[in-house]
Amino acid sequence: QDQMTCDMAIEIAHKIKDTDMNMITYTPECAYARFDEPRVHRLCKNLQLPLKLYDYSEDTITWNKVLVMRNEPYTKEECDFLLSINNNRYHGFITDVDCFEIVNANVSKASGIKAICKELGITMDEVMAFGDSGNDIDMLKAVGYGVVMANGSSEAKAVAKYETLSNEEDGIAYFIEKYIGGTL
Repeated sequence: QDQMTCDMAIEIAHKIKDTDMNMITYTPECAYARFDEPRVHRLCKNLQLPLKLYDYSEDTITWNKVLVMRNEPYTKEECDFLLSINNNRYHGFITDVDCFEIVNANVSKASGIKAICKELGITMDEVMAFGDSGNDIDMLKAVGYGVVMANGSSEAKAVAKYETLSNEEDGIAYFIEKYIGGTL
C-alpha cells in the first residue's frame, strides 16, 4: 500500500527525461534502469541482480523506491532540481553524491521505527538510531537518541543530537560503548 505506484514512476521518469540522470528500480529478481552505465552495474553487483533496460513511460510495476543516479556527483543546481520534485505523494532524499532516493510520502525510517515501538510498547524517546544521509533525517529527529556518523551529510548532522566516529571507524560500536559506560 505504501509503495511507489506505476503513475508515480511514470511521473518521475517524465520529470527527468531530458537529463542525463538514470532512473533505477529493482525487485528481488531484477534491477531495471532507463539506460546502461557503469554506476548501474556497480549497484547491480552490490544487489547481486541482473540488469534489464526498462522504459518507464508505460510502467506496470509497483516499486519500494525509485533511485535517480548518475556517474558523477550532482551539482548544487541538480540537487535543488531533484528536491523540487518532492510532493504530497512521494519524497526524495540525496543519499549519496550521485544518488537521489524517492519513496512513497507515507514511508520513512521514522514511521517504521514508530510502528516497531508500538508493537514493543516503548516510546520513540527510548530509541537510539544511527544515520548519515538525507533519508535518515526524519529518523534522527524523531528518536530520543539520534546519532550521526562523522562522515554524515551536513543536513543529517544539523538534526542529530549526537555525533560519533565514521562508519569506517566503527562509530556505532564506539558510541554504544561510551553510552553504556556512562561517558556521554
